[in-house]
Amino acid sequence: MALDDLWPQYAPENYANTSAIALAEGSVDGHVYAIPTQWATYRSLGPSYRKDIIADADWDGKMDTFEDIEEYL
Repeated sequence: MALDDLWPQYAPENYANTSAIALAEGSVDGHVYAIPTQWATYRSLGPSYRKDIIADADWDGKMDTFEDIEEYL
């Protein structure tokens, strides 16, 4: 569903602060389908998980290798 009318209506300040370039990045065939980030750069913090949920999973929380990621998944 295009966000052409919804975005300005429900997030007018966000819409007003979005540059034309960013607006084009979230558009397809002239219609907005994704709201671009307002951050100048993207920062990935890696996977997040709640310790209380995995407390009984017998996992040490280490994620340094692909094997660690497989165990997490």
